[in-house]
Amino acid sequence: MQKNSSSYGGRFFNRRQLLQFMGAAASGLALAGCMPPPQASQSTTAGSQPAAAAGDLAKWRLGKVDPSWNGTFRATAWEDEGEMRKWLFHMDNFFKANYPSAKQEINWGVPWAEYWTKLPTAITGGDAPDLAWMHDTRVQAFASRDLLLPLDDFISANKPIDWPDAFYKSQVSAFQYGGKQYAIPYDWAPGGLYVNKTMLAAAKLEMPTEKTTLDELLEMAKAVSKPDQNIYGINLPYEWTAGMYWIFRSFGADFFSPDLTKGLADTDEFIAAVQWLVDARYKHNVAIRPENLQGIDNPFSQGLVAINWTLNDEAFKVGELINKKFEWDVAPSPTGPKGRFQFVGGSGWSIPKGAKNPDLAWELIRYVLSDPEVLPITAKMGSSFVSRADMWEHAFDGAQDSGFTKEAYKHTFYELGQKDGVVPPYHPKYVEWESLWHKHLDPVFIGEEKNVAATCKAFNDDTNKLLQEKS
Repeated sequence: MQKNSSSYGGRFFNRRQLLQFMGAAASGLALAGCMPPPQASQSTTAGSQPAAAAGDLAKWRLGKVDPSWNGTFRATAWEDEGEMRKWLFHMDNFFKANYPSAKQEINWGVPWAEYWTKLPTAITGGDAPDLAWMHDTRVQAFASRDLLLPLDDFISANKPIDWPDAFYKSQVSAFQYGGKQYAIPYDWAPGGLYVNKTMLAAAKLEMPTEKTTLDELLEMAKAVSKPDQNIYGINLPYEWTAGMYWIFRSFGADFFSPDLTKGLADTDEFIAAVQWLVDARYKHNVAIRPENLQGIDNPFSQGLVAINWTLNDEAFKVGELINKKFEWDVAPSPTGPKGRFQFVGGSGWSIPKGAKNPDLAWELIRYVLSDPEVLPITAKMGSSFVSRADMWEHAFDGAQDSGFTKEAYKHTFYELGQKDGVVPPYHPKYVEWESLWHKHLDPVFIGEEKNVAATCKAFNDDTNKLLQEKS
């Protein structure tokens, strides 16, 4: 990969730097389990390196790109060092086998908020990368603005292996807009609880289950919280609208009407969900607050939170950070007054409009995201459910070494995720709607605004104005 010359502002590596970064030995790249931050990496020793996928990688060439091509392939991602290990590993193997003279410019680590402003600016400004990480919350907004190439012609000519039947249906449809496919999903990410078993045992509490109610979870959090010591019972995704969707559904609320023409934030159910979240922080003082998070990365791994909600693919990162300081495991998110719902979502790879090497990008997408020999490596390195549903068991390879149990992981994320999983109602104006959410509800969630009902009504009024505007 060539020098850092892009306008995105992320990090780049040439091939030699990549090998050094990954701790490569003469026999291959030295990689292992995924996702510690750079300063905490413990997994670049020769004894933990994965083997590259076996077989003839040349079979993934589709004949449209000269094998002697010596240009620069450009990609951009928001993901951090831990998440990128598996992708850099696969991409390097692909180019080494198929286009050894090519240069890679892989721009990763772009901060999340910046990514979604810099990527469209680059595309509309004629500086589109060849491949872009895409999120299910954003794909409809990008597709509706003609910023992505529809992939249907690529799929018709050379579809990914076993597409779409072997892939999670929710993730295939999540990346569609107007009847066309705009990304190939690379994971299926259910949410759940990460539980400090040591803290629960000290309070003589059992692990929560899917039958645990939200109010019972609140009582558990009260039993373990010690605010005077900056130790809290629970951490919930207050800053992530989609991540809170399961809570709202658990109260019988939704964000929008089924036809997406009106907001539902003024309903009693929506207001009740917001009030429960506010009370967990400011009435019961058991949910960690923003001011308690200053300078703290991953408070759960530091023993500052007993129960943390996050996605399944954090498991190996969390295990490395905990490093056996305490016992922990995963558990299902609880049941609400109106039933049990579980967040599911995911990300994918898209080809931006104006990409200079779309055929090469499609070859790489097919190889990395559908090769049955590559996907188990991805799953293990990322503790993730890759988007092929038949590869689910590889997500918890190595679970014992990380601290969580295979049985709990399977039940919490795979079994219950398929049974109770819900995808938030994304639409082309979802990103703009999120801005309204943060404008109105962030002051409530940080304790500045006290009138929850009035705030929800004002938020809903603005939501309806947005939804009724012509695009």
